[in-house]
Amino acid sequence: TPSRHFMITKMGPNEVVKRPITHLFNSIAKIFGENSVGILLTGMGTDGAQGLKEMNSKGALTLAQSKESSVVFGMPGEAVNLKAATYIFSPAEIATFLNTLLRN
Repeated sequence: TPSRHFMITKMGPNEVVKRPITHLFNSIAKIFGENSVGILLTGMGTDGAQGLKEMNSKGALTLAQSKESSVVFGMPGEAVNLKAATYIFSPAEIATFLNTLLRN
């Protein structure tokens, strides 16, 4: 059974561009797989998108913030382009969806 503790480690020296969210999501995909949820919210760049796709490929529930509700659609937009998100919602819709999910 996986631990529910996080261990912070340095990223590898071959990672020229640091992508901490992708790194986190890849770790979650590897350890928790289908027993996890990944949410990528508004942000500049593409960090997190590839990791969210990895989570999705391992059976995790994955969500990205909608374009209409994002200040910057870079990160969630890349996730949408990669088909990494199971659902695309506004933050309010994400909260409602998660609350419904937890109740069931």
